[in-house]
Amino acid sequence: MKNNIKAEIVAHSKRAGTGEEIDIFSNKPPDKNYYIYKTTNLINGKFYVGKSSMKNNSIDYWYLGSGVLLKKAIEKYGRDSFKKEIIEWCSSFEESNEREKYWISTLNALNLDIAYNIATGGDGGYLGEEVNRRISEALKGRKHTEEFKQHISKLNKGKKLSKEHIEALRKANLGIKRSDEYKQKSRERMLKKYEDGFQNPHKVEIYKYDKQTGEYIGSYLSCTEASIDTGISRKAIQNACFGRNKNDGFIWSRAKFKNYYNRFSVIKAEIICHSKRASTGEEIITYKLTYPRCIHSELMTYHMMSVNSASSRAIPVDKLISVIEETPFYPCYFQLQHKGMQGNSYADYSIEQKAFKIWNESLYNQVKIAKELSKDVTKQLVNRLLEPYQYHCCLMTGTRESFEHLFKQRCPIYNVEGLKFASKKEAIELYPHLKNMTDLEWLQCNSGQAEIHFMDLAEKMYDALNESTPDILKEDEWHIPFKKDILSKNDMISLENIIKMSVCLTAKVSYTKIGDENTITIEKAREMYDRLKDSGHWSCFGHIAKCMTNEDYRSWYKGFISTVEYINKDNELSTALNTHELSKAQGYNKNLKGFVSLRQYVEDGVELKEI
Repeated sequence: MKNNIKAEIVAHSKRAGTGEEIDIFSNKPPDKNYYIYKTTNLINGKFYVGKSSMKNNSIDYWYLGSGVLLKKAIEKYGRDSFKKEIIEWCSSFEESNEREKYWISTLNALNLDIAYNIATGGDGGYLGEEVNRRISEALKGRKHTEEFKQHISKLNKGKKLSKEHIEALRKANLGIKRSDEYKQKSRERMLKKYEDGFQNPHKVEIYKYDKQTGEYIGSYLSCTEASIDTGISRKAIQNACFGRNKNDGFIWSRAKFKNYYNRFSVIKAEIICHSKRASTGEEIITYKLTYPRCIHSELMTYHMMSVNSASSRAIPVDKLISVIEETPFYPCYFQLQHKGMQGNSYADYSIEQKAFKIWNESLYNQVKIAKELSKDVTKQLVNRLLEPYQYHCCLMTGTRESFEHLFKQRCPIYNVEGLKFASKKEAIELYPHLKNMTDLEWLQCNSGQAEIHFMDLAEKMYDALNESTPDILKEDEWHIPFKKDILSKNDMISLENIIKMSVCLTAKVSYTKIGDENTITIEKAREMYDRLKDSGHWSCFGHIAKCMTNEDYRSWYKGFISTVEYINKDNELSTALNTHELSKAQGYNKNLKGFVSLRQYVEDGVELKEI
């Protein structure tokens, strides 16, 4: 299988005077596309010398070499224990052959005490008659282990045979009589396949809601089961699920929501810490957000915020599947086909129910595939299959200005009563009769250009900030997410331990599913805090910040400040910083203003007790 993962540096610059570098690729001479490389084992120092060439105008850093001993070492130590570096560029294949021989000889790479090479190189790796004879002797009488046989069996599963191969197998089996034992085993294998769902139609659940309130009542595996339980005809339930008619007793759907009339209810925006610098008024806000995983990449485009989010790599497959089965993501409403980024027409009841059925079948299939794949394959890959059906949690910290920028781009634009509103709450406060509008009716009068689920999240963030009252902080006081929760369980805890608990609760977001309690012991927090700090996992330190002193405020700057010329008291020409620009640039640290991020202290090697 071709590996299409690439990493290509497109520019690499170094400042002459001070040596700072910006790496974006390559010191490669423009006329040379072949190279000699050296792959080094970072654990024991042994190395391998080989040659290769540019593929699609890029270097394949995944390929570490083809040597037999090298491959065995990679299996033993793991790919991450090896480093590949280019030691010479060549103009042609012939030149690379000669230079490979040179480097193998120069570095003494045939010495098996220090290297993995077993051939002199340059000609495709021919080992010579003596080496080939020794390998042949060593393999004589060798028997494959059961583990190896199972490995080969797995590799061959699912492979499609050619017509020629199938015909050859048919002819080879003509006239062979099968024993009764063989036939019985064949029957048992097929029965097992059917028990596992082989060629069975997919059973897609249907969901029942209260028609008055929209509240979720329960689910059934089939329309027949629902009919038996409710006394409503199977045909009527089936027609409702296919969007052919609406049943008078209940709402029936293939989509699962907590409330059928309030489908956006799982999307949440909660402010868990909101602080304001007393003397200058700058604000810092930390949100805890829950939203569909499908909008996560769009939210991550806002780089002015510090973010920690749940990780598909960290959550076990069975745990993630249980969350999806309990709270799956279904599109709240389906827009019809349209041109451009955003449409304004929505599916009617019939089209919507058919779309829900297809989405449900997709969800069912992916969960089934994930369960089967997870028997052998890492959760880091299996969980990717489940991401379209997840709700996602994250913490996001930033200034009021950074969030107002997000609101300007992502909030809805409700056109009602001749006015424009970013929030239903604001519109209803001015025009109370609008509270009877449905979610779909609000969407139909929304001219916002963001994705509808992102607009709902942005609107809830906007409402939460408008309703929040910040804590007024003086110099050296701290903005600490989860502080109130921590103190509610132990009001005698020290400031240092509160900060460590907050860092660890932030880190816990990476592997916590929706609804998990934020609980952690002080001892565990201290251990985790030190481990995160020492290992360079500093993102979770970026949500905690200390209110700047006046000296801090005058010392931290952001951006470019021009200089102005003036005549000093000695009647000489001098330069000074532009005072107007200087005052505007003061007080910034990383993505914050008026506060110093705890991450800054960690990066600078300052211990918490020294701050």
